[in-house]
Amino acid sequence: MRFSSTAIIFQCASIFVTIVIGSSIDHINEQSKLFDCDGIIVGHEQLSQKRDLIQRPLIGSKPMTFSKIYQEKYYEIVYLYQSPKKYVKFGYDDPARLSVFRLPKMLQSHQYGDVLVSYDFFVLEDSERRACSILLQKKEQGKMLGRKYTGPLEYTLCTIRQST
Repeated sequence: MRFSSTAIIFQCASIFVTIVIGSSIDHINEQSKLFDCDGIIVGHEQLSQKRDLIQRPLIGSKPMTFSKIYQEKYYEIVYLYQSPKKYVKFGYDDPARLSVFRLPKMLQSHQYGDVLVSYDFFVLEDSERRACSILLQKKEQGKMLGRKYTGPLEYTLCTIRQST
């Protein structure tokens, strides 16, 4: 009985490792990195612009806002979609070890009728200052039935565009 329980635990662990690794790929040259953020392409030119530090690595502390949001979105992709073709992260660092930077020059807004949609971009980078992932923040504001409203903040992880 003990052997079969141990075998099941190892099997579950191997499935978990395969799925997590399936959403991450090895780092490549920084100049070659491209991310697709809801149809907006972010490359080296944008990644090398001035960044605002939002959050330092969280080793030894409770997860703060962006690390927690990133982890939720990452594992949502890993477990819900289980799509090994949908890469969202370079490298295999723990999200708590990543610093979060905002790209202020990338802030974009688009008007769709009465609705204004704003996009803000947050780069997660490792201790070697390599871009690992991008978290896209989307906010909708507008009028509904004559009243102003602001929708909840929505977050998505940008996918990695690979050259073919």
